[in-house]
Amino acid sequence: MKKYLLGFLYYFVIPVILLTTIFVTVFFGRALYLNYFSRVKEVSVPNIVGENVLEAEKILISCGLKLQVGDHIYSKSQPKNTVLRQTPPSGRKIKPGRTIFLTISLGNETPTVPNLIGKDLQQSKVLLENAGFKLGNLISGNDKTKPWGEILGQNPYAGANAPMYSLVELTVNEAGKSKVKVPDLKQRTMAQGLAELARNRLKVGEISWNWDDSIPRGEIYNQQPKPGKDCQPDSEVDISVSAGFKGDKIALKQKRLKIYIPQGDGYQKTQIFVTDQLGEYEFYKGNHQTGEDLEILVTAWGDGEATVIINNQVQKREKI
Repeated sequence: MKKYLLGFLYYFVIPVILLTTIFVTVFFGRALYLNYFSRVKEVSVPNIVGENVLEAEKILISCGLKLQVGDHIYSKSQPKNTVLRQTPPSGRKIKPGRTIFLTISLGNETPTVPNLIGKDLQQSKVLLENAGFKLGNLISGNDKTKPWGEILGQNPYAGANAPMYSLVELTVNEAGKSKVKVPDLKQRTMAQGLAELARNRLKVGEISWNWDDSIPRGEIYNQQPKPGKDCQPDSEVDISVSAGFKGDKIALKQKRLKIYIPQGDGYQKTQIFVTDQLGEYEFYKGNHQTGEDLEILVTAWGDGEATVIINNQVQKREKI
């Protein structure tokens, strides 16, 4: 009997214990490795505002991050080559290898007034800010040979040296401002209507959806102002759009898109295109400063997709 028990322990119990020990060791060892060693740990973005750009680069490298200089602007309070702003801001958790975009001081110097002739007002604001100036008075100009909104003159003149943060007066072309006629949008799809407004230098205002058994879904059936009315450029036109047959089961869906405007020169052209049961159409268009965080509510009929395009490059796509 004793011999039998010893044999049972040797040939069955001990091997089972060994195999169980090996299995438990491998299982928990793998879990430990995946949770603590193989996972890429995020790092906290350090605060480098106020640091010299060379010292800022050393700090970022020590954290496993990269540096890229975006803008150079004048500053009364910070010496030349000092970091004025950083994106993302300090304290944010990001993965190693990411790039931190910096705005660097040009120092407290007497800057040169940029040439703004031929630019539009938005472009001029950005150029003035980057050069260390502020927008001054706007004077109405009248030149029918130039586009509406174009800068015709400036004071001080381009190339002049002026104190930092001094005002620059601009003459803006107002010729033809009241000669934009509202197009007829009725019986067009919403995509066609938005495109027609853009071609006529107008913007879409309030969009109201209403059930209608006699009008196809997505077709514009009313507008305000009425077709043919003279409006100023960039005026808004409200439209009423058919939601189709009331018994349709296709639902109107909404989603808030969060968009980060990347670094670049001046304002960044931002567009959102929606593809849904109505087709594909431009839902949003605007110009935004680099580093800006946007949150825009988009809508779609049925299962839709929103495509965000910045400066003609696709930034992301999201289901609605």
